Amino acid sequence: MFLSFILTLFITVGGLSLTYLFAEDEPLMWRLGAGNVTGQVIFGLVCFVIACLFGFTTAAISFSLLTCLLPLILFGRKDTRQKFLADWQAAKQNLEGADFSKFLRFAYYAAFFVLFYFFFERAFLATKDGIFTGAANNLGDLPFHLGAIFSFTDGQNFPPQNPSFAGVKFTYPFMADLIAASFVKMGAAVRDAMLVQNVFLAFSLLVILERFTFKLTNNRLAGKIAPLLLFFSGGLGFLWFFKDASQTTKGFFEFIWNLPRDYTIGEKFRWGNSLITLFITQRSLLLGMPLTIIVLQKVWEVFKVEKWKGENVEKEELPLEPHFFTFSHFHFSTFSIGLLAGTLPLIHAHSLFVLFVVSAFLFFFNLDKWREWLAFGVGVGVIAVPE
Repeated sequence: MFLSFILTLFITVGGLSLTYLFAEDEPLMWRLGAGNVTGQVIFGLVCFVIACLFGFTTAAISFSLLTCLLPLILFGRKDTRQKFLADWQAAKQNLEGADFSKFLRFAYYAAFFVLFYFFFERAFLATKDGIFTGAANNLGDLPFHLGAIFSFTDGQNFPPQNPSFAGVKFTYPFMADLIAASFVKMGAAVRDAMLVQNVFLAFSLLVILERFTFKLTNNRLAGKIAPLLLFFSGGLGFLWFFKDASQTTKGFFEFIWNLPRDYTIGEKFRWGNSLITLFITQRSLLLGMPLTIIVLQKVWEVFKVEKWKGENVEKEELPLEPHFFTFSHFHFSTFSIGLLAGTLPLIHAHSLFVLFVVSAFLFFFNLDKWREWLAFGVGVGVIAVPE
């Protein structure tokens, strides 16, 4: 597990430095979460291209890791270093001077991290009797993902074919499994690679969703509630849970460890919890959803920015606009986020569809920002069209 953690750390550091290209005012924790996601995206994409050209080897994976660390050169710029130091100081201040509110914030994140670890630890159970899973909904998905991972590590499956049907194009978004396969190829155990990846992506999703909700509502409580609604969704099954808990002769904790039935999917109701039915089974969603939220946050920032101050000035008093294609007028941060969005076909195609629908509506509501939208669209096309 240590090797998987170190590889994830390298990827996160590279991705964190990249966030300074497209995100101005964000806390360090958000940058760590976004860095983990964007770092994995870059690492996986480079690894995929290199493997298709030269094979899936440790040298190819090492080169991909080095490429992922290239954004660290951004810290050679004084303004980037100053922003990072400011973020670091702000993070330190949040930890200093312990009080009840800070304890609650720490407990909030710690509880989620512990939950994610013990939850995803049950996704893949390897014993002397074979491979098992602690989630009934994962019975078919776990073998599929293992097949995809080992098709990369042992079968040199590049360009990827469906691991279950020889000669058939691999239409499932495989990037998350390719990243796990890279860890395995470097010497990590497959269970550890999947566990570390799942836990840190889930925690990144928590942080990114919280920040996105705060940006939308300007309410920190709403930011804290949104992840609770996402990860603890599941309909009204809790009513049956409390009914059974009140009628059992067992102690409460004994009852918890020996639940008599599934309280999210039953004969009278079916509303699967997102962790049980989505995140533990659809590993691509764990990477695609936080990436999409990062992009949506940037798109929302473009949409909500107030029109520039000269809008009400008479036309004859307006300065001549610089040409769009001059470097000084090119919206590089929006272009950068478009590049990230362009990787979604290989990561999670459904997320790309959601992004297109939302972006289309926001575009028509804010046509005066056409330059930003064009830069975003060009960025998406540069990556998505070749895929």
